[in-house]
Amino acid sequence: MEQSYYPEVAVGPGEEGATMNSQARIGFTATVLSFLGGVWLFLAPLVVKYQEVGEDWVAATRNDLWTGGVLMAISVLALFLFVAFALRDAAADARRRRRAREDSQSREQIGSYSVLQW
Repeated sequence: MEQSYYPEVAVGPGEEGATMNSQARIGFTATVLSFLGGVWLFLAPLVVKYQEVGEDWVAATRNDLWTGGVLMAISVLALFLFVAFALRDAAADARRRRRAREDSQSREQIGSYSVLQW
């Protein structure tokens, strides 16, 4: 049986809940914070005003722009992969639940059929 990494489902009979486990929550939070840090690095030269608009870029400005841009790009890729894997796991859980429901229905039909035969 496939083990789901991201969602934890099946709260009770007829109820379904999807919550992240603690490792996934920590990873997601770290990725979002990294993205926000990249945004800050990218905008810092203009916000802090150590790079005036229209002036030639100093080395610190180029460094902040490149570092912030790379950090944002990596974070967006990580968030995209996080969502893709979560959707894959959710689809696998849905298939597993559907198969289990179909198996239980077929067992009930077979059981009622054998009772009728006797």
